Amino acid sequence: MPTVKRSLTKSEMAAHVARAENMAATGVNIQIREEWEESCARHKALEISVGGGLATFVFDLAPGGAGYFISVRLVGQALTTLLDCRLTTSWDDNIVLASFNDDDHSCRLGPLQHPRVQVLNPRIQNSLRFQSGQMIEGVILATGVKPIPEPYRHGQIVPIKLAFVDQNYNQIRETGDLFVDRLWKPKRKFVPRSAGLYDRPNPRAVYQPGGFECAASAQKL
Repeated sequence: MPTVKRSLTKSEMAAHVARAENMAATGVNIQIREEWEESCARHKALEISVGGGLATFVFDLAPGGAGYFISVRLVGQALTTLLDCRLTTSWDDNIVLASFNDDDHSCRLGPLQHPRVQVLNPRIQNSLRFQSGQMIEGVILATGVKPIPEPYRHGQIVPIKLAFVDQNYNQIRETGDLFVDRLWKPKRKFVPRSAGLYDRPNPRAVYQPGGFECAASAQKL
């Protein structure tokens, strides 16, 4: 009698990939089939776009460590609740969301200050819910325990990995480009100004309708 090999459904495949990703995150050496990852990527519950140019950057903090400013656009593809966001670079795998007081009107991270209404950290930490087709734009502020390595020069572009954790503790992953900004000094002070959603405090990068772009000029603080 011939043997019939049943193909995995999309949900079964996604469950296998999620379990494998969670095992890999705990340090287990496991291989995930590329065709499974590609299929799951096409059917993941959240579409993630990371702002490029100068809209996503890293800077040093005092007395050590680094601060991360990540511009994102999130579009729900299904009913989804985000519980956490984890970030990883080539030099640091211990990057966590920064926390802020509930009564803060702006969020400060080292020398950087940004309007609270545009910062997604509190919403994610309080379970950020998506309906199918719902779009949310904003910034993620995070801190890492390790400073930017000396070989990385100002203006260099390095990859960063984002992993959003959903209500089932599965990871929805995306990669982006991270601008190394060594002009942010730990003791630098500045006066905050009103800004667009994807406008960074130093107006060298703004979000324009239709995509991320860099402003033509820089303002020294």
